[in-house]
Amino acid sequence: RGIKSSFRYDCLCGSSENPSKLSNHYLFTKLFAHLIAGPKGIDELTRALKNFDYSDRCSLVWIGDYFAYRCRTCGLTPSMSLCGACFNAGNHENHDFNKFKSTCGGACDCGDPCVMKPSGNCRFHGPDKVANRPCPPRNLIAVLQFLLPSVMKALMYWFWDQCKAEEPSLNENEAPMLFFLHRLHACGWVTQQLMVNVMIDLEVFADLIADCSATPAYRSYKASIALRSQTNIQESERRLSIKELKHKTLLESFLYTIVKLRFPESLSTLLIGLLPINEFKKLFIDAYVDHYETIASTLMITSRVRNISPEVAMQLNNRIVHISVQLFSGVDHALRMVKEKRL
Repeated sequence: RGIKSSFRYDCLCGSSENPSKLSNHYLFTKLFAHLIAGPKGIDELTRALKNFDYSDRCSLVWIGDYFAYRCRTCGLTPSMSLCGACFNAGNHENHDFNKFKSTCGGACDCGDPCVMKPSGNCRFHGPDKVANRPCPPRNLIAVLQFLLPSVMKALMYWFWDQCKAEEPSLNENEAPMLFFLHRLHACGWVTQQLMVNVMIDLEVFADLIADCSATPAYRSYKASIALRSQTNIQESERRLSIKELKHKTLLESFLYTIVKLRFPESLSTLLIGLLPINEFKKLFIDAYVDHYETIASTLMITSRVRNISPEVAMQLNNRIVHISVQLFSGVDHALRMVKEKRL
């Protein structure tokens, strides 16, 4: 409990006594890595976790200029894509396939029954791979499971604090905890499921709000939501009214942060990489549709207020496509949204 109390909601931020936000962020990232790994070190922990990575779906996400594969024989949708490892580990002999350069970014669809036939799955993915998968020993993940809620709350608050004045620089030096979560994500379904459990937990988000409700960072975050909810944009004599957003989970707040920061790849790809977990994908789609009007208004405001170049505008569009194509390439979720959200 004493160690957990060190990971306060504001532990990644600076203070009046210690304004160096970078050093705080770096030190607590290193401390987190040391605590969850123990004396054997983080490399040994990641190797051990990967031994339990029995997943029904691939979770690899790529950004632009990645060479992927598309098999029209196995695909159920024209946007189906496979990473090189899954394509080479599958049986696509004499199939109608091609290798292409992905300009918008993407994610591997191996194992997704909504996007491709089971016969196209590689030998590492599919429902048969998870039927009797072993669970990791308790001592391997106990500290990670114990500290992860505090760490993810702290990262969320760090974004709120950083966004008060200007957009943060999300590189590995400025946001080491975010990139460390990417490293944990790469360990496979064990760490991915732990992240999902935290992101969709109503109590975790409620605890964060209770701790920081009086802070300037939280007030700025709430004011930003209220401002965007009340925004009306004149467009061809139509008024686009943005409905009020109400966040109840870290997932929803992280998604809003992605929209506000105009889809930074380092944060977007972390969430995209959790979509293979069905419960997370369902809730992410719900939140994405709820935020879609805000996404549209962000695009309009960006194009008008910020004198951005066509290249930057195209990059922003590509990053939005990077997310949306992962959500609605299969018919099941698209039909559900039409019915439930009356699209």
